[in-house]
Amino acid sequence: MDLVKDENLTWKEKVEVKYGEFYTGQFLDDVRSGYGVQDWPDGSRYEGMWANNKINGLGRLVHSDKDVYEGEWVDDKANGFGKYTHANGAVYEGTWKDDF
Repeated sequence: MDLVKDENLTWKEKVEVKYGEFYTGQFLDDVRSGYGVQDWPDGSRYEGMWANNKINGLGRLVHSDKDVYEGEWVDDKANGFGKYTHANGAVYEGTWKDDF
């Protein structure tokens, strides 16, 4: 994924956004917007698009148990088309609504 080209967006390195959660990426003022990467204390990591401080657009979340979801997001939930790959190799590919 590429950076969003918008002169109003700024880049910030490793900002603590909440209790051990760190974000590196684009901001609109102090709001996560554009491309960014967030790491959680449990080892989970999201890389992809943000809007209004929420995961929105295309992105990839690697859970702490190594399960991976790649696809569309709306307001921090899997929504739209995506692929979920379990650490054991099982795969679901299809449409998601509110993380289901």
